[in-house]
Amino acid sequence: MSRQSGSQSPRTMAVPDAQYEYSTHVEDDDVHDDDDDDDDDDDDDDDDDYVDETAINDEDFVDRDDVQNITNTILAYAPLALSFSANTWANMVNPSNIEIPFVFTWREGMNLCKGLTFANKVEVKRALTICALKENKHFMISRSTKVKLCAKCVDESCKWYVVAVMKPNLHRLWIVTVYMGPHTCILIRLRNDGRMMNCNFIASDILKKLCEDHTTPIKHFKSMIESKYDGHKPSYYKVWDAKQKAIGKIFGNWEESYQRL
Repeated sequence: MSRQSGSQSPRTMAVPDAQYEYSTHVEDDDVHDDDDDDDDDDDDDDDDDYVDETAINDEDFVDRDDVQNITNTILAYAPLALSFSANTWANMVNPSNIEIPFVFTWREGMNLCKGLTFANKVEVKRALTICALKENKHFMISRSTKVKLCAKCVDESCKWYVVAVMKPNLHRLWIVTVYMGPHTCILIRLRNDGRMMNCNFIASDILKKLCEDHTTPIKHFKSMIESKYDGHKPSYYKVWDAKQKAIGKIFGNWEESYQRL
């Protein structure tokens, strides 16, 4: 190609067909090498507009090779409960065959029956006392252990009998397993001396009122108990002792206070 002097006119140039070799990553200088370093800017623009489709396809293949597809996978089953996998043939239990006993919690005003549940042994004794006061009967504890409580009527001719046991499989609740009632004994006279109510029983009844007003007099508590339990009259000293126990539950007793000091 030659340069003409004077006014410059548009020129055309023909680029012969050439063969190129491509690698995985091709630089711009390797795609097109100019033999003449003084080529026009138009030729440079043509080189910049050239798209190397083969190199792009090679780069796509390289990116795909970097991804590791795991095809030889096996689905694993995870049991819903740990006890399912922990059980062996020796202790395997089918939960579908387990019979849930008929149980319900005792509420004040209910009669005793088999299947009643209680939070602890103290609540069992309290329920027995409330029912005895309601029916104006007397009972005695014939056996008391950490896991069992037996009560019977003081009258030997009466067949009234109650057994309550602690059930570890029922969150350590106490449940009435035996109930033989009602009482068959005959009352000779009305016993309203409050003999069945001890100071602990009365303390649980007056605790709420004492929390509201710890200056409530003994006479008020005594009349409150008499009206609640159909005329059963506890002694003045028993109510006084019950108040001291209730105060100890709220504020602590003297020995505990001294130890804290």
